[in-house]
Amino acid sequence: MAQDPLSAEQAAAEIGISRRALLHRIQSGTLAAQKLGAGRTSAYYITRDEVERAKKEQRPKAAS
Repeated sequence: MAQDPLSAEQAAAEIGISRRALLHRIQSGTLAAQKLGAGRTSAYYITRDEVERAKKEQRPKAAS
C-alpha cells in the first residue's frame, strides 16, 4: 500500500523536533527527503518509513 509523503512541518511534528532541526537533518544527510521545486520556494517531503526510522533514533535526554 502506497503512503502519502509528509511535509517538513508534518514530519517534524511527528518526530517531535522543530522544523528548523528537521531541515538541518535533511541538509546534513541524516534524514532522507525529496526536494520539490528550487530555491527558497522549494518544499521537502519525507516518507512515513523515514519518519518512523527517525523517531526510533530519538533518544530521551538523560536526567542530570
